[in-house]
Formats: sequence, structure tokens, C-alpha cells
Amino acid sequence: MFSYIFSHFFNHALGNVSYALMEKWLTFHIWWWRIPIVNVTLYAAAAIHFSLGLWALYQRRHFRYTVAEITQLLLGLSIPLWLASHFGVVRLAGWIYGRDPVNYAAPLFAYWVLRQHMIAVQFTLLTIAWTHACTGLYFWLRLKPFFKWAAPILLAVAVLLPPLAMIGTHHGAEEVTVLAKDPQWRAEHIKPTPPPQRAVLDEITLFYFPIGYAAALGLVFAVRGVRSLRERRRGMVTVSYPRKQVRVPKGLSILEASLRFKVPHASVCGGRARCSTCRVRVVSDGASLPRPSPAKPSCSTVLAPATRQSGWRASCGRRPMSPSFQSCRRILGR
Repeated sequence: MFSYIFSHFFNHALGNVSYALMEKWLTFHIWWWRIPIVNVTLYAAAAIHFSLGLWALYQRRHFRYTVAEITQLLLGLSIPLWLASHFGVVRLAGWIYGRDPVNYAAPLFAYWVLRQHMIAVQFTLLTIAWTHACTGLYFWLRLKPFFKWAAPILLAVAVLLPPLAMIGTHHGAEEVTVLAKDPQWRAEHIKPTPPPQRAVLDEITLFYFPIGYAAALGLVFAVRGVRSLRERRRGMVTVSYPRKQVRVPKGLSILEASLRFKVPHASVCGGRARCSTCRVRVVSDGASLPRPSPAKPSCSTVLAPATRQSGWRASCGRRPMSPSFQSCRRILGR
């Protein structure tokens, strides 16, 4: 998905050279992304990305996000709504009415001459999509060994590409506006969507889609509510810290309990903790202290055998089940 966004915005930026170059690159862009296997992969990635977003929203046990996390979440959730109108004309019209792939001339003329409010919509969409993508890429790459030396290069690309894309699009639109004064050129390159077809596309993208999208988000929160009720019926456990006791549903991890009740805890990124920083000393009987799970080899690597035997555990994987559970909040240093 990021490669598609990068290619598309790079295409916009070529307008700083010329409108003709934008159209030439668009021909390659469309050819590549509409190869069947590539096209299926792109839409599958988009569907999986959206599904994982809904799953993460369901799975999360608290809503105490960092600034970066809440920004990425809100921007990501808003992208489909900003994209809907543009997607309807560019792709949905082809699927429903068999229209040819759109060139740059038609949308640029429509947005800069006929529907100028769409300039703000498209530039807002560009900014939101790029910020969301770069934030996710940062969360993924920041722990990679090469990130330290690559960060300045990646930051330069992240900062420069959006304004270059916006300026390039504006320059391309200015050329199209001049070329469209020639009736022959306009008839050949700008083929507007017939009003009846446009009405159907707008109804789908601006009415039915937002309703379905809101229903999907509402369903996630409804299922969260059902899960909360079922967990409370299964019983609660008390997790004891040196200066505090909290009651949580059975099955919640120590890390989730700590984050939900604002108990200080050393984790890398607020819930996506790394095993080297979320270790806790558990003081409890054997019944409530499960054996270290073999499903997380990274925990076994970080926690030495002697340390594990003395009660140290990765709090992200410890899910107390007994009525009383004690956790010592002292954290091992690196």
C-alpha cells in the first residue's frame, strides 16, 4: 500500500516538470497496478489493513493512546471518507459502467475549474494518507538496525514529497486549464461522467458508503461491550502492586491492567511493549503463576532461566486467573 501511495504522489510531483510527463508516468502507473496479480494484491492489502485496524480497535483494552498513536488512528479512520468521492469517479465508474481509466486531464479540469472545493479535499486527503502511512512506517522501522543512519534520508522524503506533489498537481492543472480552451483537445482528453451515472456514484460513495462505514465501527464497539459483559460474568481478579490494588477481568495481562489503571510501567510504545522492557517480578503461588509460554521465544531469550525461575515474567504475556495476584513493579534494567 505504501508503494502505491508513493508512486501516486511521485506521479503528482512530476507536474513540476510538465503535464505531459505526468501523463506519461500515469500510463506506466496504471499499467503496473492493473496487472491482475498486482491489482489483487493491492486490494487484498487494503482489505487486510482495514480489517487489522478494526481488530486492533476491538482488541485494545484501554484508550490511553500516545499523541502519535491517536494521530495515526484518527487519520487512518478518516481516510476512507476523504477518499470516497475520488475513488467513485476513478475506479467505481470503471467497474459499474465500464469507463476507461481516467487520465489526469479530467479530474484536474473538474477540480480546478468546475468543483474547486475538491482541491481542498484532495490536498487534505494527500496530507492525511501520507502522514498516516509515514507514522506506521516509523513504528515499524524505528527498531531496525539500519534506521539510525537511514532516518535523515527517510525524513527528507517524508517532508518533501507532499508539498512537491501538491505544487506539481497545481502546475499540471494550470496547463490543463490552458489546453482545455482548445475545443478539439478538450473533446479528446476530457470526457465527463454523464449526470445520471454521476448521481449513482455520488449516492453510493457519499451516502451508502459512510453509513456502512459507520455501522462497521459501531459494530466493533458493540462487540467490545458484549466482550466486557462476558468477562465480568467469568469473574474478576485483584492485581496487587506495592502501592495500589486494581480489579480486572480474568485473562487480562498485567501490562493491560497497568495501562488501564495508569500504573507506571516501562514499555516502549504504550501497549506494544517489547519483552526487554516489560519485565515484572511476580510474587504469587504456583497456581496463579503460569509457566513461561513457549509461544514467545523472544521472552525466553531476554529472560535468563535463573531469572524466570525466581518469578520474573514478561507482563504482556502474564494473564492472572486466581482471585488474588501480586505483581512487584520493580523493572529489570537493560
